[in-house]
Amino acid sequence: MIYATSVRQPWAYLLTHSHKWRREAVKDGIKQVVEEVEVCKRIENRTKQPPKIWKVGMPILIHAGKAWDAEFPKGRGVTEFFKEFARKEYGSDGIPMPDKFEQGGIVGYSFYHGYPESENYWANEGMFHWALRDGKSLPFVPWKGQVHCFKVDENKLPFELPFPIPF
Repeated sequence: MIYATSVRQPWAYLLTHSHKWRREAVKDGIKQVVEEVEVCKRIENRTKQPPKIWKVGMPILIHAGKAWDAEFPKGRGVTEFFKEFARKEYGSDGIPMPDKFEQGGIVGYSFYHGYPESENYWANEGMFHWALRDGKSLPFVPWKGQVHCFKVDENKLPFELPFPIPF
């Protein structure tokens, strides 16, 4: 068994996709890469602490819930929001966003890294900040989710996971 957590879109997408952004500058008349940053959402805001059984470095499946986060309009509104965020924070042209967000299934995984107090951009005040790192997408698998966290029998997935199961 492996643990999963259900997350609304577009956050599930951002937890499982990292993007390389290049900050460029013109030096001596030549456009050069000044900095290359790999960014993905690394904090999941929750009202509860994660299960006590979770350990640092443990893989966690990311389930995209059927509900969409009401803060964001679907479609182009999300893309425009994150383009503006990328321009402001990173001087980038934006985050590549899909035309359609998968919902109601497993979309990827991330590795749990505790729940520190955080100054991270993604951390909301008054919430528990679950640190999730190195998120990657997986082929979409329709799956019934649950509020908070739940267990998934990895033998019922139509593919082998790219990491060892910790239990």
